[in-house]
Amino acid sequence: MSLPMRFHSRFLPNLLTFSLILSTMTSFSVQSATAKDNQVTVASYELIGTTSIPTGTQFESTEIGGLSSITYDPNRSVYYAISDDQGTIDPVRYYTLSIDVSDGQLDAGDITLLDVTTMLDASGMRYAPASLDPEGLVLTHEGSLYFTSEGFATRVPPVDPFIDRMNLNGRQNRSLIIPDKFLPNLGGTQGVRSNLAFESLNVTPDERYLFTASEGALVQDGPAANLGQSSFARILQYRLSSGRPGSEYVYVVNPVAEVPVPDTQFRVNGLVELLPLDNVGTMLALERSFSVGAEGGGNTIWPDPECRRRLGYRTGQYRGHGFWTGIT
Repeated sequence: MSLPMRFHSRFLPNLLTFSLILSTMTSFSVQSATAKDNQVTVASYELIGTTSIPTGTQFESTEIGGLSSITYDPNRSVYYAISDDQGTIDPVRYYTLSIDVSDGQLDAGDITLLDVTTMLDASGMRYAPASLDPEGLVLTHEGSLYFTSEGFATRVPPVDPFIDRMNLNGRQNRSLIIPDKFLPNLGGTQGVRSNLAFESLNVTPDERYLFTASEGALVQDGPAANLGQSSFARILQYRLSSGRPGSEYVYVVNPVAEVPVPDTQFRVNGLVELLPLDNVGTMLALERSFSVGAEGGGNTIWPDPECRRRLGYRTGQYRGHGFWTGIT
């Protein structure tokens, strides 16, 4: 890690977390632009390894898989990773794991599963199968985990997306207010699209604000990403103290990266993660593109200079540094 010493302890776990979303590990060089606003920029990055867990691998009588988001606990030096299993294979759950990159590399055997926690609703009961679609996960300093569900926009009636909080024992204890514009309606003319809702979730370093985003445009905002077609996602800011939604920002999602085979098959691109680097609006944004049958069949992350965004922010400028993923 080529990180200036004063940033090392804060950013190493978070950048590690961000990179593992696609089972990749990237080393970033982070530096402060000015003392005036403490804005952070990413000067460089380096891939330090990849690893994967084979489909069907079991841990404590659950199938490991669909690990959709990961967050670091500095007090315990462990990570928590949420499964996007909707409770149809095993109960809705998150895993506790350790990751050893002390040698500067991520290699096979560096990830150790330590525990699995069943997630419970506010009444202490397991979530009913297929009642939620868990995706984002982030730990706050109070020792609570916030998590998202994308909901099910095409069901009749639709199941709304949500952002909830749970304790480390897995029991839900808070729900954040979701603005009406994000909620799908029966006519399909409003709200998030199916499987393009709240996948990202993270907090600013001072933990005053929580951010999430739609993966692509809300129905009323325009089309989803496609071949040659970008999409306008909404970034949504919450003040953690009140749990109320605040400012919103537009993020332009890139077109789908590869033509599917055959070209009429499924393809998608979306904004799947956000990582605030400072408290004045600098973030890394992770996009994920997939096309059925495209050669290679994996995901790659690389910087796209044309993705840089400048949007109004209450303190200075909000800069989203776009990273683009494609099929290799």
